[in-house]
Amino acid sequence: MLPPRLMVPPAVLEVSGGCLDLGGFNLSQPASPRLLRLVERIDALTDGEGPEVDLRIHCGCESVQVPPADMDESYSLVVDSSGVRITASEEWGAVRALSLIANLLEDGRSLPYLNAEDSPRHAWRGLMLDPARRFLSIDALKRTLAGMWVCRLNVLHLHLSDDQGLRIPLLGRVPEAAHYSRQELRGLVDFAADLGIRIIPEIDLPGHATGLLVSFPDWARGDPPESCSKRFGVHAHFVDCARGEVREGLEAMIGELAEVFPDTYLHLGGDECIGYEVPKDFWSFLVDAAGRRGKQVIFWDEVLDAGPPREAAVQVWRHHALLDVALESGYASILSAPYYLDLMYPSELHHAFDAGGGLASRQAAQASLMASPKLRLVKRALDWFYGHMGALVGAVQEKLPSATAPGRILGAEACLWGELVGEAQLDTRLWSRLPAIANRLWLGAASVMPDRLETEAQLSRIAGIRIGPEAWLEGLKLNHEEQTHLLCLLDCLEPIKWYSRLLGEALHQRIEDLEAEHLRTYDADSPLDRAVDFVNPESLQAALFARSTDKREFAEPWRSQYPALEKVAKRIPRLQELLPLSRRLADLADIIDGQTGHQAFEDKHPDAQAPVAELCLAVLPLVIDWKLSEARNSAS
Repeated sequence: MLPPRLMVPPAVLEVSGGCLDLGGFNLSQPASPRLLRLVERIDALTDGEGPEVDLRIHCGCESVQVPPADMDESYSLVVDSSGVRITASEEWGAVRALSLIANLLEDGRSLPYLNAEDSPRHAWRGLMLDPARRFLSIDALKRTLAGMWVCRLNVLHLHLSDDQGLRIPLLGRVPEAAHYSRQELRGLVDFAADLGIRIIPEIDLPGHATGLLVSFPDWARGDPPESCSKRFGVHAHFVDCARGEVREGLEAMIGELAEVFPDTYLHLGGDECIGYEVPKDFWSFLVDAAGRRGKQVIFWDEVLDAGPPREAAVQVWRHHALLDVALESGYASILSAPYYLDLMYPSELHHAFDAGGGLASRQAAQASLMASPKLRLVKRALDWFYGHMGALVGAVQEKLPSATAPGRILGAEACLWGELVGEAQLDTRLWSRLPAIANRLWLGAASVMPDRLETEAQLSRIAGIRIGPEAWLEGLKLNHEEQTHLLCLLDCLEPIKWYSRLLGEALHQRIEDLEAEHLRTYDADSPLDRAVDFVNPESLQAALFARSTDKREFAEPWRSQYPALEKVAKRIPRLQELLPLSRRLADLADIIDGQTGHQAFEDKHPDAQAPVAELCLAVLPLVIDWKLSEARNSAS
């Protein structure tokens, strides 16, 4: 028996044949309360009908309250006829081994005999979420943490303030909008610690500060804002970094954050301070103030321009080459640039980047990204953006002196910004692609991208995560047949890529004038209730079509969904925007089974590759390429 495909397989895995049937575990020696709770979590995944099997956990260190930044996550796991044995230097290795067991548990009743040895490539394997723009409940964050445990991620970075809101009470001032209480956040820290996950808070300074300044108008540079902003993009409200009384308040705020979040690191922003010349000593002040509370500060990579103290860490988000600039200048660094999930890139493009693989490796991955046919509709924008970024990297490099000793790569962090992600979209936007990044961060260059269908099944089974548009369909009051036809269409679609949806028409204006802010299609009040808000970032039908040996099996479902959707759209007007895409899909079915040629299709649909309702028909280029290949093979 071979184990199921794993999202994050161990570095060394030997499967010896045979399996261990179980209905739960019997701990044959004492274990920490944290490990007991995880064993109970796994027991709940079994069907309870088999025998209890012996589980022995050997950890070399005492249990501690929260995982430290230098936690040892290495472990060995043996499953044989005598039971299950976990050996780890620290409790955190046992936490990772139990995650592997949850992944391996098949049909709720058996584990394959195996011998595994494992440790992570990167100590920092993170995820940033943005509840500042669109609030996310504690339950949603806990579900996300459970998914992170399944994928062996170990840092949750919470972006708690931005122009659209402040989500934590500070210094006795409670935000009027939705926010987390200090008690809720402490509880979240404890919940995360049980899963071996650290929580890093971020308060963005001195820009992106509208939400903070609504609570602290006396900290504003110039007139304070009257309310949080609904608009997305760069704002002109800044914390006045020069005034002593403001700095005193910020130091008190850092002290309060340290009471709630015990981790070593604290993120204090520093990005997009356009229109404000930040005092050069401000970054040193923040580093020193945090240091007095036992904290190390992380800044976004814009702060490199000012040459902050080397005690600070840098999170690289604008271009992966800034990682090398930061390292050469002596800064500990976190790579995020290739891992922006809100750009709707496919898993393979994220997975191609190895954070520890060096500049040449990342440049090759970048070249693959630029050449990807899946990004063809935003090619002009990408050429412009990366051309601008190349010049920016050179300019930053010229400003920074080389250090006597290079910095170190802490690891990497995927980011999901919240402009177009509410709680209903969270699972699909995250977990459709995050397992591929988690896999790469644990295994490094040896990583093989996990199978998507296996990944989704595991996340659903272990963490209760739902990926895809089914939940949205359930709210449309469709019968089963109507749902089936509409799901067939939705599974053939993908949202438009990069920032093209968020910026809308302003995208092309931005190319002409980078610093200008133009009217955007969406704001914080925009409802997220259309098909584009719920479809997978990667088309399921496209993936299935690409691997299928019998392409003709797709024709009939694709053809029949159109007349069904025509009827449904008369009853549900919001679905009418999908009809052009539905018609194109039905006509693709005629190409598949030979009723028409691809040229006739293109004559009928000259704009077939153009987006409709901010969606693209992802299966279209695959069908055309397959037909062209079939014609070439016939001719030869």
